[in-house]
Parts: sequence; structure tokens; C-alpha cells
Amino acid sequence: MQKIYQLRTGDILICRPDSLPFIQHFGVVVHEGRETYVYHIVPDRDVCRDTAKEFLATRKLLEIRQTSATRRHILNRYRQVAGRKYNVLDFNCVHFAEYLTAYITSQRF
Repeated sequence: MQKIYQLRTGDILICRPDSLPFIQHFGVVVHEGRETYVYHIVPDRDVCRDTAKEFLATRKLLEIRQTSATRRHILNRYRQVAGRKYNVLDFNCVHFAEYLTAYITSQRF
């Protein structure tokens, strides 16, 4: 299993919750000082931030998707959606993780 200290900012963690083994849950890794956090969204807590240790304590890590998203980019995007409520159809943990790590590009004509 991947060690917490090996996780990089921008990594998307795909896990299987111990309490709901038939679903997957997504979170985004952000290093802040000496701590590693995972930003994610769940129905009962909405948008939240847990230490990586807390996040992985009750979940089995299935996959790590590396992205090039920076801490600054992720935190800026996080601030844009802080307070937004979980919605299984249009704002779930997959949408949230992809939103935090996606880069918007513009094309000049």
C-alpha cells in the first residue's frame, strides 16, 4: 500500500469505504505544511478536509490517479465550492475531485 508520505499534492485517491464496500469514494491530496490532507465531499458532511490518515483509516485504497494540479490551484477551486451541498447526481465526490484538479484552458483566436 502507498505510504501517506509518498502521496503528492494533486493525487486523486479512489477508495472503497469499509462501511459501504459496494461504492467508490474519491478525494484529492493536498500537502499543507507538515500535514497531508484529503479534500472530499460526503452526504452528511458536505465539502470537508481530513488528514490523509483519517481519510484512509476507514477506506481501502484502490487507486491513485496523479494530476498536475498545484496546491494553489486546488485551494482556489476549493474556496469556490466551499459550502456547496453534496448531490448524488450533479455534485458528488467524483465531480468534486475532478473539479478541484481540472485546469481550465483558454484558446486565443
